[in-house]
Amino acid sequence: MFPYCISVPFQSRSRQGHLHLYKDQIKMSGYSNSALPKKFWYIRDACVEHVLTNSPPPSDLILLQNWLLEDGYDELLAAWIDEDMVMDIKLFARSFSDGELRDWNNRQEIEEITDKMRLEFARDFICSSIDASDDDNLSVHSYMLKRDDGKNAILGFTIASLGQGGLGSPTWHGLFVDQAAFYSHLNKSGLLLHEELKALSEPKILALWQAE
Repeated sequence: MFPYCISVPFQSRSRQGHLHLYKDQIKMSGYSNSALPKKFWYIRDACVEHVLTNSPPPSDLILLQNWLLEDGYDELLAAWIDEDMVMDIKLFARSFSDGELRDWNNRQEIEEITDKMRLEFARDFICSSIDASDDDNLSVHSYMLKRDDGKNAILGFTIASLGQGGLGSPTWHGLFVDQAAFYSHLNKSGLLLHEELKALSEPKILALWQAE
């Protein structure tokens, strides 16, 4: 198991205005470690070796992560390009209940709650949650670690947006062979893209529902 799937202290900063500096400089296909100091290259190379051969991940990866949060903040910021958003499906499971539905628009008078009502409530709740600008919405970022031989690894992380308060603490999800593997990991962990949440099947919604 990857040892650094953790949140770490992070100085809250606003990204507004900063992305403008990068959009003309960074290819929309991704971002790699062009400015990574040479002293971290051995960690970079060990990360790539880990995803290619399943060797142990570097024990001092935390040094590279700390650099990204401080002196390498511009590198971290660049990973905002083409961001996707996810939410934890467990957040919805707590609200998908007959009790919540009855409280919705003061529907206490409803005698019998049907699956049609549950699905209508769930769809509305998902859309309103996605539209809300709160820390339940996590942005997804893939930081590419590219070795001299052209092989690379993805350092995946998510960050909560705190609105006017700036950014929350990054949660590092691990090292992956490519972005698709990272997104697959998020999905299996219950962190679903907004598009996936909107497309939840009726059986899946009802399976999460807490009926009376």
